[in-house]
Amino acid sequence: MVTRPGGADWLGSLQTYQQALSDGRLNAYRNRRWRQSQEFAGWLDEQNIPSLTAERAQAIYRASGGRKSNEFKAIPIEEIRDSLDFLLFDTLGLEKRFDESASNEGAYNLAGSGKEFVSYILCARDPGLFAFWTPHGERALRRLGIYPKDLNRGNLGLGYMDLLEVMNVVRGRTGLSDFRAVDEFTYSVTQKFTGGRWRVNMAWRDSLAELKEELANIRAERLSQASDEDAEIEKEREELSRLADSLRVSELLSDMNRTLLDGQGTVEKIVSWEADEEDEDGPMAEEEEDADVIALILTWEERGERELAIDLGVADEGVYVQINGIEIRAEREAMEPALLQAFREELEL
Repeated sequence: MVTRPGGADWLGSLQTYQQALSDGRLNAYRNRRWRQSQEFAGWLDEQNIPSLTAERAQAIYRASGGRKSNEFKAIPIEEIRDSLDFLLFDTLGLEKRFDESASNEGAYNLAGSGKEFVSYILCARDPGLFAFWTPHGERALRRLGIYPKDLNRGNLGLGYMDLLEVMNVVRGRTGLSDFRAVDEFTYSVTQKFTGGRWRVNMAWRDSLAELKEELANIRAERLSQASDEDAEIEKEREELSRLADSLRVSELLSDMNRTLLDGQGTVEKIVSWEADEEDEDGPMAEEEEDADVIALILTWEERGERELAIDLGVADEGVYVQINGIEIRAEREAMEPALLQAFREELEL
């Protein structure tokens, strides 16, 4: 279901989040996204939806991060009420309700909205049960090594069920109270905070270094006794690395950044098995292993967070290549037009 956690720095990420809370670095994001969430929950009560005003609906839309305000404002309030009532209170299963509300072809989809708005409604109504689906959340899952390879396959309802499952893993590992806090945590994971106040506790790092030295001989012995399964995993990793090199995916994203974004974007490469060994035996690393993945991500700001993500991984049926969740042939000729199409879709051209 999820990618191999490897040596993802869960403890360091949690410390960064806690320090962000302490220093107030998350205040602006929290005020923008969640300050009115309890008030929104009241507006979204089953008895109150029939009297929901256009102004209140637009306030919820803005808080969700919606970028197409003009389209949303043009929707008759009766249509908005019907859509919200269906999403929150219809007797159909969550997967069906989410897909009908979030997908462009859905019977209850609202113009200018998608999976972010729909998941925000669910989370604002009951943050203990429903997660918020965001671009920074997906990036955080990649960095933490638990990105579901099927997240963007199939309909959006299935995708949301996968997202809920993995966000529950995040919530369980971090001990956070609800999915609003999980959203703030994933946001902090993707931010580049600077300054002395953000340094990880050095005593903790020193302790890890000492433990690493103690374990060096044991780990060397374990490596020398690698099983056939370990050898197969290494073979798959080498195959993925060769594929990434042959497709020259880093070069393609760098070309797009330089030509289309004037170098204002950031290209990041995430290799799930290349991480510091120091967190490998930590208390948060106990997760069942699945396929490895190489992810290359081009991110930039243009009327909100934008990204192009190329995932190369190994599934039961063999090696796969995805661009923003859409599977393509593992060939350079297929990748170039697919990247251009994904770029257009990301900017809603």
